[in-house]
Amino acid sequence: MPTCTKTRYRDRIAAMLVLAQIQNRDKASRPKQEARVYFCDDCRGWHLTSRKRWR
Repeated sequence: MPTCTKTRYRDRIAAMLVLAQIQNRDKASRPKQEARVYFCDDCRGWHLTSRKRWR
């Protein structure tokens, strides 16, 4: 069962498709723009983040 509250995508491809859709929208509609996808060890799913780099 997922343990985090973020939107979970089942695989990297699904997350990348959503990221592409978001990036093609009008950027003025959202002040924070998602920049990349990442794998979550907690829920074993993929999420979007506005951070450009992983720390």
